[in-house]
Amino acid sequence: MVSAVAAVLRSGEAGAVVDTGDRVAFVCHNAPCSFAYQMAVMALGASCVNLNWKQPQNVLLHMARTARCDSLLADKHFAG
Repeated sequence: MVSAVAAVLRSGEAGAVVDTGDRVAFVCHNAPCSFAYQMAVMALGASCVNLNWKQPQNVLLHMARTARCDSLLADKHFAG
């Protein structure tokens, strides 16, 4: 499963291309699929930046900018 997710992230089908050295912010609940995405990001040589989903949007944006994230992945609860 991890290699399939990594292929999607590398190709850009998920909305952004993840490359080696990238920093990818995560806003997700604890779930098996979230773990698979994090493992896939690390398999691609990128870093995971886990953000606390309980924080307000302005705090999340500040944290992602401060960490110089290249992309953000969120689960369906945070779409919109």
